[in-house]
Amino acid sequence: MKKTAILLLIIMCMPSVSFGAQIFGSLRSNSASVGPNVPVRIQCDDGNAYEARTDAYGSYSVPLRISKKCDLTVYFSGQWSRAFAVYPYDDPVRYDFDLVGMGDGTFGLRRR
Repeated sequence: MKKTAILLLIIMCMPSVSFGAQIFGSLRSNSASVGPNVPVRIQCDDGNAYEARTDAYGSYSVPLRISKKCDLTVYFSGQWSRAFAVYPYDDPVRYDFDLVGMGDGTFGLRRR
């Protein structure tokens, strides 16, 4: 009976182990929200990729596994941004960005 109770406890804790981190924040372009449904992609060094979309206020939230380093990119105005390094931890981490135009026609992310 005791073994069954311990096994059930372990099984119930498994989902919390698989996704232990969260990266969230907001995106702005020209001092205004980027709006809804802007894709946000996070590619981690361990090979896992995660995607989310912004809400009506330009906010995003991406649950992911803890990793040493990941790259966040945003698809806006028909192109992907330059990658910005993000670091997921046990606790949620906030990354607010301004989308800024680069001289070569692409855009990058500047943290606020």
